[in-house]
Order: sequence, then structure tokens, then C-alpha cells
Amino acid sequence: MTDDPTRSSSGSPAITTEPTAVVSDGRAATADRPAESSGPAETLFSGTYAAASSSFAAVMFLTGLAALAVVPTLPTAARDLDGV
Repeated sequence: MTDDPTRSSSGSPAITTEPTAVVSDGRAATADRPAESSGPAETLFSGTYAAASSSFAAVMFLTGLAALAVVPTLPTAARDLDGV
């Protein structure tokens, strides 16, 4: 018989009693009851990413607004440029 730490002396798989993670009620985490995360989840508008996300949203808003502001002038520009 080999010295396999995953097998018991009878040859069957060894059973461990130590949980790898514990949920808030003190029971072991399982597939249907996963362990809790260590902290709040990162989102695009929290902490580290708040300034970059807000800046990006502002730039996209202003770009769209500028594009819409040009639309009413296009017929006049086309007429002045002889239909270009």
C-alpha cells in the first residue's frame, strides 16, 4: 500500500472535517451556500473607478450633444457649398 495522504488506511478516500470557508452562521460553505466575500464589490462608480467613470460619461455626453448641435446647420452648409 502506498502512503497517499488522500486515502485512509482501508484504501477508501479520506474524509476531512475542516471546512475551507465558513459562512456567517458558522457552517461550512457549500455549492448551494457559498462563502461570503471579504468586502463590498467594486463597481464602476465606487472608489478607485469613480473619477474615471464620471469623466468618461461626461465626455461621451458632451460629444453626443455637440453632434446633435451640428445637425440643424447641415442643410444650410450643404446649400452654401452647392450641394456637397
